[in-house]
Amino acid sequence: MTRADDPWRLPALERLGAQLRAAERADRGQPAPHSGRWRPFSLRAAPLIVAVALIAAALDLVTPAGAVSPINHAPTAAAQSRSVRFSSELDVTVNGRGRARFNEQGELDFATGDYATTLNWPSTGDHIEKRRVGGMFYGLQSHSGARPSSDRWRAIRIAGRRGESVPAPGGYTLMDPQVIFRVLTGSRSPVSVVGHEQLEGAATTHYRLSTSLAAFLAAEQESVAGVSAYNGVAATVDVWLDGKGRPRRVEASFAGASRLGEARMSTLVDFTDYGAAFTVRAPSQAAISSRSSVFSARGEDPIRVLERVLFAGH
Repeated sequence: MTRADDPWRLPALERLGAQLRAAERADRGQPAPHSGRWRPFSLRAAPLIVAVALIAAALDLVTPAGAVSPINHAPTAAAQSRSVRFSSELDVTVNGRGRARFNEQGELDFATGDYATTLNWPSTGDHIEKRRVGGMFYGLQSHSGARPSSDRWRAIRIAGRRGESVPAPGGYTLMDPQVIFRVLTGSRSPVSVVGHEQLEGAATTHYRLSTSLAAFLAAEQESVAGVSAYNGVAATVDVWLDGKGRPRRVEASFAGASRLGEARMSTLVDFTDYGAAFTVRAPSQAAISSRSSVFSARGEDPIRVLERVLFAGH
């Protein structure tokens, strides 16, 4: 492109400035001045002001890598509402074919750190329930076809100051809101503004974060972030923030080559009922465990297993 073809060069801004000056003269009923005469500084500066505004608007559209963006402040804004409910979905595809689907529902109390979640695996009929109440974490895995009497809550004592949201021991999912909040806080990947949308009646700004599975896990402070294969797994995270800066929706997609073919794990988390009153109750009976996890090997987080099989090769 030549300088003459560049629509953002000064002549274009000068024409805009001339139009602004003409409009002001019309409002004041003043005749047009002879060519070559200078108007007051405020009018002469109009093209420069417009240019600066255009540049500033363009810069606001992208937050470069390493910089703090609005999504980094989103978890703090959410916590100011004291509580939130959520629903999540995760789909796994290999070579374009659906292989697994999960959904999760729950509620978080930011003031106390208590939470309750239920992860469902529809294809198997299994369920994993997790609760934190005070200094205790409770877990229950229900297997399809198992006798009701065989399902039993287990509990372990967890450390953490009052008000601190402690992640479930041994539990990790790409759709867990606590994981998402830690990623939003810690990520320093590039962020762009996609646009403005209405979600469930709320006006939101749609942001997009481009990263990798390795960087995602590093922001989440997960120990497996250093797995070299995860650097080649592309990750896109879309975040919708409302007028108070709180997340209303988070979509994440992780895609890369696996030993089974081209694999993708896609998640969707919707946040609703900010500030709603609810109480997380401890199970009436639970066996206290001395293990680091309340689940057996069979009860390991199925989403974590899939992530390792697909992208880490084991």
